[in-house]
Amino acid sequence: MMKKFVFVILHYKTFYDTIQCIESILKNVIYDNYDIVVVDNCSANGSVEKIKEKFYHNTKIHVLVNSSNTGYAKGNNVGCEYATINLNPDFLCVLNNDTTIDQQDFITKIIKKHEDDPFDILGPDIISMDGIHQNPLRHKQLNIEDVNKRISHYKSFLLLNRMYIEELLTKIIRPIKRKLTLKKTKEHKKEKYKQEQRNIVLHGSCLVFAKSYFENKKHVFFDKTFMYAEEYILAFFAEKDNCSLLYYPEVSIKHKECGSTQISFHKDSKKRNFEYTNALKSYKELKKLMKSCS
Repeated sequence: MMKKFVFVILHYKTFYDTIQCIESILKNVIYDNYDIVVVDNCSANGSVEKIKEKFYHNTKIHVLVNSSNTGYAKGNNVGCEYATINLNPDFLCVLNNDTTIDQQDFITKIIKKHEDDPFDILGPDIISMDGIHQNPLRHKQLNIEDVNKRISHYKSFLLLNRMYIEELLTKIIRPIKRKLTLKKTKEHKKEKYKQEQRNIVLHGSCLVFAKSYFENKKHVFFDKTFMYAEEYILAFFAEKDNCSLLYYPEVSIKHKECGSTQISFHKDSKKRNFEYTNALKSYKELKKLMKSCS
């Protein structure tokens, strides 16, 4: 019997990104037994109505509308729960709406990999608009010292942002830092992205969950964060529960990045304040989890 594959796409305001993402699956992926669950995170800008109108005739596409913006984890949990109750999936693919899939055998390769070498969570090769291969996000899970450093970092930058100092520093430092980071990342991942890797931290823009992971869980994602650090929390639980994480470069997606945040916050200072505030909360939650298990 053909395995059931379900894509879960979280939508927030950026109509064109979500449409491109859905159409890339419909046009390119060759596989009969899949569905697409779109979760609108209370966009309230008319975009979800456009999505419903465009795909009303397609029975593969299910559109859900949240009554409030619940963030990344809770929003995706809504889609995953709907899928598990109504569609009986063997695999859930949680996919950012600012991604596209061009690979015809995207699903068949994942299923074949699972048959030959079972995994609990899989991440594909994720290629950014800059040509960076974003997976794995990190080769080792964060330890408590790493988390404390990140908490201190976001506290400092949040304070500077609120004092309007960080914006000035950013205009000077960010272009230089970005150039150096791109160079370093390209060199660091030049060959490693070609290699299959296990029990690493996977990038959150595309995560494939096998039924072995989600069938006995109340939620796929830890639901006490709004946005940021979900990948590290997921890796923490995977390690704790002895679940296998696999980076599999034989499948790939393209990633545009940050569309919904850009449309929500036109001023960079507001966007960064949002990022720092929510990242700080998320890393504090991760610290609590780590301390509770130590």
